[in-house]
Amino acid sequence: RANKVRDMASSSKAIAPAYAPLKPDFDKSTVAGASFDSKRQLYKYDDQYNDVKMTISQQPLPDNLRSNPDAVAGLAKSIGANEKVATTNGDAFISTDDKTATQRVVVVHRQLLVFIQSSRSMSNSDWVTYIQRLQ
Repeated sequence: RANKVRDMASSSKAIAPAYAPLKPDFDKSTVAGASFDSKRQLYKYDDQYNDVKMTISQQPLPDNLRSNPDAVAGLAKSIGANEKVATTNGDAFISTDDKTATQRVVVVHRQLLVFIQSSRSMSNSDWVTYIQRLQ
C-alpha cells in the first residue's frame, strides 16, 4: 500500500508543464511555492498583490470550453462567479464570499483556464490590473 501511494504521488508530479504558465510580470507580486501536477496538467503557485494573498492555478483550456466560449461563463456561474469584468486578457468572472470576503476569479487567457482564490476582496480595478499583468 505504501508503494502504491508513493507511486501515485510521484506519477502526478512532473518538473514543468508542456505549456508556458501565466505569471505576473511586475514587482508588486511575490510568486512562491510553484508546483505542477502532470496528471491534471495543473500548474499552481501562491502570490501576493497589494497585501492580498492569492493562489493561482491554471491548466490548458478543456476542449468543451475551447469550442464554446459561452461555456466559460457557465463554468464561472457554477462556482458563483457572476460578476463579469472586462480585461485585455479576456473577461474575468468574480465571486465574492459575503461572510469571509474571499474572492474566486475565473479567466481564460492564452488558451489557459485560470482560477484565482484570494484571501480577501480586492477592487475590480485591482483585479483588472493583476489579470492584465499575467503573461
